[in-house]
Amino acid sequence: MTLERVPAIVEMWTDYRLVRSLLSSTPLPEVVKALDVGQGRKPDTTSDVVPLGRLLNRRLRLPWWQPLCLPRALVLYRMARRRGFTPQLVI
Repeated sequence: MTLERVPAIVEMWTDYRLVRSLLSSTPLPEVVKALDVGQGRKPDTTSDVVPLGRLLNRRLRLPWWQPLCLPRALVLYRMARRRGFTPQLVI
């Protein structure tokens, strides 16, 4: 793990705590609205979100635990929105 990834890892764990908190007390449509951050500008390339997803899948886990799919998808949604992507949550 390189040092430039550390802020992204801290960001994803912080976002995960927020997502878990929201999911326990808020209906899903309102959770998605609460996670909708960023300007929604068009990113330079669409492939920039792929490494973000890979990093999330590798680092948002512990040796004995891994988050469920919906919270993990919502964390990726928030991180992608923050970087200017326009992700969609499909269930």
